[in-house]
Amino acid sequence: MGLPGGVFYLCYSPFMKEFTTPTYSGVWLPFDGNRETLRARIQEHLRGAFDAHGRLDVLANGPHWTPSAVGGTPLEISYSHSSSPAGGQALLIYSTTHRLGVDIERADRVLNGKPEAIAARYFHARDVESIRREPGLFMTLWCKKEAYAKLDRGGLVGTFRVSLSPAPEGVSLQEIPVAPQGWLAVAATAPIMAKSSPESINSPD
Repeated sequence: MGLPGGVFYLCYSPFMKEFTTPTYSGVWLPFDGNRETLRARIQEHLRGAFDAHGRLDVLANGPHWTPSAVGGTPLEISYSHSSSPAGGQALLIYSTTHRLGVDIERADRVLNGKPEAIAARYFHARDVESIRREPGLFMTLWCKKEAYAKLDRGGLVGTFRVSLSPAPEGVSLQEIPVAPQGWLAVAATAPIMAKSSPESINSPD
């Protein structure tokens, strides 16, 4: 089944939703709060996708990014997970051509403060202005910030100060249309050879 943006389902079940795009492939997985179980599921999925004999070494040692190799070809992965009383979710994306970062959030996540105040404390001035004009953008922009932080690998504090309006040169930030109801997901991608040139918080204009 095709979706906007060249996204296609590969399979669908209540427990797994697998899809592919021109840039990366992905799969939604259930998350019960156990990170070790999630890492095992990630390794199982990637070995099934790339190496049925288990020779693929998946260094799933963190939720942000993991370089590995498939027959000498670099493999980039990024995954995000979040718990919810209604049932947690995890999303894995992977590519042999692009650097990746991904984040997921509940669309109805309860914030510890007003969106405008949180944005003013952590975000670039242009992003703060966007949220003031349209407060409903906050969670989507938060997802973009986290996804870009994982792509950039520069840490959350500094990366949150980078303006994403527009995205840094060479970086694509797109919502993922294949998502369980009530969830937001954003993928940050950049060709493996490209380097982003983020704008500093000290240059809001």
